[in-house]
Amino acid sequence: LLPLLSLLISSSSAFKCLQGIDQTSNLVDCNSFCFSEYGITGKSPSLLKRGCSREMSVHEKLLYLVKFQVMPEERECTESGLVHLSPLNGRTRRERICCDYHECNGLRNEMDS
Repeated sequence: LLPLLSLLISSSSAFKCLQGIDQTSNLVDCNSFCFSEYGITGKSPSLLKRGCSREMSVHEKLLYLVKFQVMPEERECTESGLVHLSPLNGRTRRERICCDYHECNGLRNEMDS
């Protein structure tokens, strides 16, 4: 956990992260994190199009990694642009980390329309 902590604290420069979904994902520079939730409600196969709810600080990022016991190589936003899906509960809901709060809001508005 210590190497991960030092990495998070020392990474003041932009990360390279995936922004977007599936084939439309792009590798972008980002300095902030926000939540993006997708999943399945009931028997419907449709996605929960919630977009990103709020920005995520480095401290919250660390708490998230500890809470879900995500391995360092499975960081949601990494320099190589990997996105990790973590279960929030025993059902099919997932929480995905994406980058750049304003870009995420644009994505959310696009999905809501």
